[in-house]
Amino acid sequence: MIRIISFGYGHAPAPTADLVLDVRALLRNPFHDPALKTLTGLDQEVYDHVRDTPGAERLAFNAVATARGLAEDTGADVTVAWGCTGGRHRSVGLARLSYELLLGVGADVTIEHRDVDQALLPAGVHNREPKAHPTTGGLMTIVGRHTDSHGRSTGERVAGVHRYGGPITDEQRTAATRLLDALLDAAAAHGATLDDFDAVVDLPGGCLDVILSKTRH
Repeated sequence: MIRIISFGYGHAPAPTADLVLDVRALLRNPFHDPALKTLTGLDQEVYDHVRDTPGAERLAFNAVATARGLAEDTGADVTVAWGCTGGRHRSVGLARLSYELLLGVGADVTIEHRDVDQALLPAGVHNREPKAHPTTGGLMTIVGRHTDSHGRSTGERVAGVHRYGGPITDEQRTAATRLLDALLDAAAAHGATLDDFDAVVDLPGGCLDVILSKTRH
């Protein structure tokens, strides 16, 4: 089962999910178009606008491929959460597109639009959207299955690792997170946690270095 959720950061934090995609930074906002402002991604005009945004369809295809891969590799349910500012336009459109792509390949999938019926947020909130991260773009974070004592997931720990020598892709960080989770799964049998490793070694950084060494050569 793959579960698709759309939401708005302006209403509440991101829901618990395996993949969280924040599209606030790089994708144009239909809120700023007077003809689209009061509509939502459930309306065809907004849906078409979102799909025509440069990079949007590529992002949806990549997210769907990652979600399907995780579901097939792990045999577990996978949740994908699309987030924008108000949860009415971009996130709804991309969640809808992801849902339709998955239906098209016969996947078992559900969809939920958490904030689509919320009131429009003030323009000032939309005008404070974050800028893209220079390395990762700030688009997709795989959350991971383990956390440290500060509540940071393995995905967040890998996302916080920076290396020189070229950009690090979402796919490389996803692979590093999956490797880190697998190592921690094995370590759990011995009562070891991420915090235990933190005391002696940079395990998130090591996992990323292994993936980089295999994909850059």
